[in-house]
Amino acid sequence: MDATATDDVLAEIRAWMGRRDLSQSDLGRALGVAPSWVNKRLSGSVELSVPDLIAIAEVLEVSPMTLFDPPATRTELRPTRYSGIRQGTDPALTARRSPVAA
Repeated sequence: MDATATDDVLAEIRAWMGRRDLSQSDLGRALGVAPSWVNKRLSGSVELSVPDLIAIAEVLEVSPMTLFDPPATRTELRPTRYSGIRQGTDPALTARRSPVAA
């Protein structure tokens, strides 16, 4: 993983820690490691391994892949073609709807 990707993953871990109201000490306690272990990884001085990422994701109650795909890239930068369906405004579906008989 390159430095930018690593920084993005670390930022996403910190963001999820904030959403879950977890400090580095809390995360360390949940992982069964010292707070310094967490600090070294979140500061980037020790690289995260795949098992580290999986364990952290489990504590944060997210999929490990979520840590690689921050919300900005999931929604704002890649809108789905189905976004109108959720709002009931997709013209392709609206045109094909038939009236329901009462």
